[in-house]
Parts: sequence; structure tokens; C-alpha cells
Amino acid sequence: MGQPLITARQLVATTASTAFRTPQLLGDILFKELDEVPYCQSCRQDVAVKRQSEQMKFLMGILLLMVLVASIPIYFFLLA
Repeated sequence: MGQPLITARQLVATTASTAFRTPQLLGDILFKELDEVPYCQSCRQDVAVKRQSEQMKFLMGILLLMVLVASIPIYFFLLA
């Protein structure tokens, strides 16, 4: 038994659709404990590698978003 594998795409899509449809459920989606799902013991290493790659994708996406948000005021400051 273990936590289900959630891809970065699934996380972003679910969060965005919930934010527009029912924003009061965002806390449940983001912070609620997930139900455990069964998976084979031999798949444990594969799931760990996939989980780590999904975490890196999500981290790189957040870092890119932060760089874009930070660069907009700098761009307008240098233009003025």
C-alpha cells in the first residue's frame, strides 16, 4: 500500500479547475491526506523514480513562474 502517483499535469489541472468551479474545496484538494492504493513491491523503485521526476517538473514550473513574476517589474523599471 502507498500513496498514489499524481503527475504535475494532474495536480495543476485539478487545482485550476477547482479554483474556478469550487474555490472553497482548494484546501481539501491540496492538503487532505490521500487514500492509500495497492501496488506491487517490485514496482516500488519505478514509482519512486516517477514520483521524483514529477516533483522536479513541479519544482521547475514553480521556479519558472517565480522568475517570470519577478522579471516583469524589473523589465518595466528598466524601460522607464
